[in-house]
Amino acid sequence: YWPGPTSIIFKLPEDRLHNLFYLHRGTGTLAFRVPQDEYVCDILKHTGPLVAPSANIEGKSVARDISEAKKYFGGMVDYYSDDGVCENTKVSSLVRILDDGTIEVIRK
Repeated sequence: YWPGPTSIIFKLPEDRLHNLFYLHRGTGTLAFRVPQDEYVCDILKHTGPLVAPSANIEGKSVARDISEAKKYFGGMVDYYSDDGVCENTKVSSLVRILDDGTIEVIRK
């Protein structure tokens, strides 16, 4: 699945639920993704994992450029990177790893 346009939902260990509540907001799970974009992967090599929303508000279309992203998020985002107009605005696939190790496709 990685790198690529697939987010994988993992169940958090019990001992992490309290400390990471602000991220999972009661779901007990977090979704992870490793993008194909070389620039983003290079940033990740230096920073480690980043917590980031999708480039849209749930139910809204994906932001195609930095101005649309700023309209959605404004000052709630610490850093914006202007990489021009994004032509690929498809949402990522979303899968969940179940307790028995099987994979559930939530969104293809």
